[in-house]
Amino acid sequence: MNYELMAVINPKADTEATAKKVEKFIEDAKAQNVKVEKLGRKELAYPIKKQKEADYFLFYFDAEGEGIRGIANKIRLEQEAVLRYLVIKAKAKEIAQKQKKAQEEGRSAKVTVKTVTSSKTTVKDKKTSTKEKETKVVKAKTKVKGKKK
Repeated sequence: MNYELMAVINPKADTEATAKKVEKFIEDAKAQNVKVEKLGRKELAYPIKKQKEADYFLFYFDAEGEGIRGIANKIRLEQEAVLRYLVIKAKAKEIAQKQKKAQEEGRSAKVTVKTVTSSKTTVKDKKTSTKEKETKVVKAKTKVKGKKK
């Protein structure tokens, strides 16, 4: 069976050494075709063990179902270094497609920032035009439900 293991590793720990440990755990479970993909350092949606960012690693491997529990138990012992992990059963076609995309893109950590701008055009002559850009700040109103006094 094909499996994927996503590991979120504490950046204060030695991430490369921790990734090697996880890879060794996978190989000790008699897994074949182990491939490691480093997704980079990313900001977490919420703090985990007082960490606001972490390193993400994705492991692809083929193993028997009984070996997965052993991998999970060993990773659970690495509580200081591995913040979160998830093992899922994957289809072979999906893994091949993901690996092709990763090789094509070079797979680096990317951050996308969206800014809202609007442009106003004022025409002075037929030949020249001036563009002014204004940045709008979008504010969200929050309503608090509760008892009225």
